[in-house]
Amino acid sequence: MKRLFTVIRAHPVISAIFCIAATVFLWLLINLLFIGPPKDRFATPAPWMTPNYIANSWHVDATDVAMAVGLTDRPKGRPTFDDIAKMRGVPVETVLTEVIGFLALQSHRND
Repeated sequence: MKRLFTVIRAHPVISAIFCIAATVFLWLLINLLFIGPPKDRFATPAPWMTPNYIANSWHVDATDVAMAVGLTDRPKGRPTFDDIAKMRGVPVETVLTEVIGFLALQSHRND
C-alpha cells in the first residue's frame, strides 16, 4: 500500500488518467452486462401508438405500416391507431389486428 501512494505522489497526472480510464471501463462493463435491450424494441401495438412508432420499433418501412392499416394518403399530423380506426369507422382492435398481422408477416420474411 505504501508503494502505491509513492507511485501516486511521483506520477499524479498519469495516476489520475489511469483512475479515470478505470472508472470509464467499469461503467461500460456494467452497462454491457446489466442493461438489456431497449424497452421499445418490438413493442406490442397499442391504440396510442402511431404507424411511425411501430415502424421504428420493428425496423420496417413506415409507409408499409401505414398502408397495412388502410392509410393511402398522408394524413395531417401524427394519427394514432385509435385516430385511424375512427377515420375508417372500425373498432381499434381491427386496426391493431391488421398491424399485428403485418408485423408477423414481416418478421417471417426476415427469418
